[in-house]
Amino acid sequence: MKEELAIVVKSLNNEYLFAKDSVLSIKLQDGSVLENGINGLQIDDVIMLVAAIIAELDKKVTCRENLLTLMHLDEAYNWQLRRKADREFRKVEGTDKP
Repeated sequence: MKEELAIVVKSLNNEYLFAKDSVLSIKLQDGSVLENGINGLQIDDVIMLVAAIIAELDKKVTCRENLLTLMHLDEAYNWQLRRKADREFRKVEGTDKP
């Protein structure tokens, strides 16, 4: 797991993501982007991170369960994109407004 994690973290090159050995630390966005600027990862970033880790693991041991997990993570990511598009349309994206 340590090797796969290192590959994924290195490929993302993100200042809000830290890995040492098999430990992963993620700094999540704190507050709205408009009010606080980008200061961490969004949930959609975390979904893609988890998908990338599973995809790396699946290269070594491919199985149906990994593929189904990746499919559902992709679906979750797409729902987050839809949420963001809706919030942009309503002009509340980047705020704490519902």
